[in-house]
Parts: sequence; structure tokens; C-alpha cells
Amino acid sequence: MSPWDSLDSWSNYSSRPPATLEDILYEHLQYWRRQEPTHQMIERFRRLFLDAANYPDSSVTSALLALAEQSTADREFKYVLNRCCYTLINLWYTQPRDHWAIPELVGVLETAGEANSTNPHSRKIQALVQEFVSSDQYAALGRLQRIFSEPNEFKMPLTMAVDEQPLAYRIRYYPFLYDNSLLTKDSGQEQKKNITDLRRKAETDLGIRLARYHTHQKLGASEETKSSLLINPTLLESAGLDEALGYYTGKFDGSRTHRDLARWFSTYSKTARSFRDFKDEFVDYLINPIAAMEPKYNGKPLYSKSSPVCAGNPGRI
Repeated sequence: MSPWDSLDSWSNYSSRPPATLEDILYEHLQYWRRQEPTHQMIERFRRLFLDAANYPDSSVTSALLALAEQSTADREFKYVLNRCCYTLINLWYTQPRDHWAIPELVGVLETAGEANSTNPHSRKIQALVQEFVSSDQYAALGRLQRIFSEPNEFKMPLTMAVDEQPLAYRIRYYPFLYDNSLLTKDSGQEQKKNITDLRRKAETDLGIRLARYHTHQKLGASEETKSSLLINPTLLESAGLDEALGYYTGKFDGSRTHRDLARWFSTYSKTARSFRDFKDEFVDYLINPIAAMEPKYNGKPLYSKSSPVCAGNPGRI
């Protein structure tokens, strides 16, 4: 399916009146998430989507089967399933004792290919769940799964090069990527609020651990003492981290810090005579620090000011 097909499917889906069949699923999950222990709720979710023929509530099963039989199911069922997932995840996120359940729920979807029901209706739903595993929505869930899993639970193959490693394996180290990596076009307001909260907490935690580690390194403790007390919270080697911190917290051009430069640009951008001037200065602001470190980029910005991105459509910058 092309990106345009995907965009159209969400546009058509989101502009529809409230769907009674979908509401039956959402309300059903909302009710039971308050009534059952978390581990039982995960099992209920598994039975509903992977063993629907044996699900105890026939009215909910009928609604799910009707959705699966719709002509648009191959394009739009993923939105329904994604919302069903977050109907549970959004509640569990607000209760730290239930954070373990988030990766467990995503793990249930991974087993869709192992389900082997003889019931044709169950097989139809299983097939749609398997298709969901190839969607952008599931990719975002997979990244969320990594964040809430133990760090050593998902180990990267030793033979895989760094630039080939999926983002999901490293997402916990980059909180600033959470919004773009964990949200999709159909994400609801509650999910967006929770992801924003998750990002802010992760950024704060990373900042604290980074400050403690850097301070400890500066004290001049022995290498053995350093390694035994505090762990480097980044993916950089200690020497590389020290160099990066020195560059971004010190005076990169002998007189100004990056914070000074950012404040200057913030002030200038408010007085730019035109949007073109603003974009030109913005490109310089982004490229000049790179050129200072790598002279080969001097005079060769990542894209030209005369390119359509810089000189034309404001929406593309």
C-alpha cells in the first residue's frame, strides 16, 4: 500500500460518525480493565483477538467479527486494534505498578502467527492481527515495548552494524525522539498526553544521570572506582562523551556557548524582515556549528539556500 493510500484510509476513517461496532469493543475493554487484575486483562485481550470463537461474550465477538468482515477492514482494522491496545495501555501507564503489562500486551500481538484456530471467523481476525504487525501502529508499539522492558531483555545481534540497528533497540537513549517515534496519525489525545509525560520524565532522568556521571568523572576518581559507582547513561564511550559535553557546554568558537548562539537566534528570528531571511539564518544556525567541526561542510550546506526547501514552500522547512 502506498503512503497516499494509507493517508486516505485514515482520512476516511477519522471523518466517519462514531461507529457503534467499535464502541462496543472500546466500552467492553474499558469496563473490564477496571474489574479484572492486569494479568487477567491481558489474557482476555489475547482470547478476544486470537481466539474469538471461544470468547465468553458473544455480543463483543459478533461486533469484532462484523468489523473484520467489512470491505475496508484490510485498511482500517489497524486503527481499531491500535485504539483497543491504548485503551489498556493508557490506564496502565498512569499506574507504575502495571508498567510491566505494556510490553506483555505487545508481546501478545507477536504471537498472532502462532495461533492455529480451525474456526474461519477466528482465522479472519488472526489474519488481520498479523497484518497489523506490519503496520506503523505496531512499529510504534514495538518501540514503546522496548522502553518498558528490562534493558537486557532485547539484545542486539552482535553481528549487526550500528547504522543497521532498528531504532526500537536504542529508543530509550533518545527521549527527544519519543513524540515522533511513539505516536502515529491516529493517536488519541490521552495517548499524546502520556507520551509527552513519558518524554519529559525520561529527559529529566537522563539529564540527572548525565550530570552525576559527568561530575563524578571530573572528580578524578580511578577508572575502577568510576566504573563501579556510576554507569555512562549514553551510547558513547567515556572519552567521546567527555568531548561532546566539553563542546556543547563550553565555548565552541572561543567566545560563545551553544546557549548563547541559541538565544541570539531566538532574538533575531523575531525581527527577521521576511520568512526568506528567517530561513536563511536558520540554515546558517544549523550548519555553522557542523562546519566548524568538519571543515569539509564549510560552503557546502546540507542543502542550498536556493533549494525549494529554503526558498519556497514555508511548510516544508
